Amino acid sequence: MNPARLTLSFVKSASAVDQIGFCECEIVIVGRSNVGKSSLINAVAQQKNIAQTSKTPGRTRNLNVYQAPRERLLIDCPGYGFARGPIEDKDRWNLLIESYLSSRATIKMVYLCVDAYVGPTDRDIDMQAWLFQKHIPYTIVATKYDQLRPSERSGKQKKLCEVLSIDLEAVLWVSSRESLGIDRLVLDMQKHLEL
Repeated sequence: MNPARLTLSFVKSASAVDQIGFCECEIVIVGRSNVGKSSLINAVAQQKNIAQTSKTPGRTRNLNVYQAPRERLLIDCPGYGFARGPIEDKDRWNLLIESYLSSRATIKMVYLCVDAYVGPTDRDIDMQAWLFQKHIPYTIVATKYDQLRPSERSGKQKKLCEVLSIDLEAVLWVSSRESLGIDRLVLDMQKHLEL
């Protein structure tokens, strides 16, 4: 049985919301710098370099737009957190993310990526609270799950769920490197994209 796959192609890197253009519906990936968003996109698309990965946090500086079938989009937002760069750039990224998420009526789901090993940061908690306040639907995706030793998985899962006040079953636990949980994530994305 072949693994699930979301057909994607890179379209553009948009520095403003109005550059994204029309779509029937869209899903969004957000998360702190270095949480593994690019690797996640490569994993769901089953393509090695559709999204450029980097060991330097903060390489995604605009809204990266990916085309899915039937005029659907996947949008990768700039990472928040400890990315290197001038304060003005970080402020611009934050404003870009907020204006985008607040203004697009076609957003069906935001996938909030949290590092399973590190656990939720203050910025992750702030983003979750902001999405909740704005009534924007979101799903927690716990990335880098392979970095947890089997003996510590239960404890890390429990802690993450406690901090974010969320049920264990509601979290998508994934590893891009080992393809753990990717099928479930792809099926969830396809559902929200109505594919």
